[in-house]
Amino acid sequence: GLVVMCGASKEQEAAEEDGHGFFTQSLVEGLGGKADYNKDGVVELYELQLYVHGRVRELSAQEQEPTVSIPSVVKSFALSKP
Repeated sequence: GLVVMCGASKEQEAAEEDGHGFFTQSLVEGLGGKADYNKDGVVELYELQLYVHGRVRELSAQEQEPTVSIPSVVKSFALSKP
């Protein structure tokens, strides 16, 4: 299945600060290890989804709502080993 993550809903504009978007910043941080909630040394899809959602909301003062589409047949899988 195809997994799609977007920085904002279709009704919103994705915000930027310091030359990059909040979504991009959150992805980089998450893949770098901040999304490794269970501390197993691997960032998995569902961990990254959770981290990015919360971090974008935090950075945007709750103004930006990232969206994700993950088909039910897709199980969490490793994305990075920071």
